[in-house]
Amino acid sequence: MQWTHCPSCTNLLETCETTPCYICGGWPERVRHFDSTQPFTEYELPNGTRLILCSGCLVEEFMVEGGYGWRLNLPRNRLPVNYLTQIREIAQPELALDKYCEHCHKRLAFLKVLATVKNDSAVTP
Repeated sequence: MQWTHCPSCTNLLETCETTPCYICGGWPERVRHFDSTQPFTEYELPNGTRLILCSGCLVEEFMVEGGYGWRLNLPRNRLPVNYLTQIREIAQPELALDKYCEHCHKRLAFLKVLATVKNDSAVTP
């Protein structure tokens, strides 16, 4: 399937440089100040979906109530970060191209994670 429009708001997706982080990776400020020495880690959700996060998004989105981790159909008896399985550290993080929604401020990589989780009732362990 070719992704031309945002599955969340239906706006046209633009191709741009992104950092490895699925959440903040498309934000222009993060791209401008990209530092390849900063850690990026790949994680897996209980349904097998993988995502890459910077340390800031791990804290803000999976440990702070109201972040994206709280919207992933995970049980509410634990912090969402506790449902992530660490797969690997990204050895040589670099900028890459991905599509990005200027309206939602989301990378296509993360929009796909949200779509997978929304359509997959097996996310909850």
